[in-house]
Amino acid sequence: MNLRQGNYSLDNDLDSWIQTKRQKTGVKTNVLVIPPLQRIIDKYKDDPECLEENRLVPNRSNSNMNAYLKEIADLCGICKNLTWYVGRHTFATTVALANNIPMEVISQIMGHKRITQTQHYAKLLDDTVKQHMKILMKEFD
Repeated sequence: MNLRQGNYSLDNDLDSWIQTKRQKTGVKTNVLVIPPLQRIIDKYKDDPECLEENRLVPNRSNSNMNAYLKEIADLCGICKNLTWYVGRHTFATTVALANNIPMEVISQIMGHKRITQTQHYAKLLDDTVKQHMKILMKEFD
């Protein structure tokens, strides 16, 4: 929520990055901007509040963001209480782990000091376990 224009940069291949230092842990984090994030950044590039404060996205309080997430859940028929924490957990499990992103990379993206912090709530998905066990099973054919 504190992302500024200075946190957004292009590398030599013209890929976009968000470069920050995590407020809570002080861990330096560089994250490649994926298309959904780029769409959010593009949506607010001409927003008066963002322009005035040199932000990438409008600054909202945690309580406001959680209220927005509750509204989204209601509109989508999701019966879970959506919060920032639930969003982080969902990213780690459903998005990152389910797409075979290594735990070390997820830990860096999330700004954790130790990988055990990531392992605490990034559960292994059954499909991932099955996929790796199938590879192992080929060794026994």
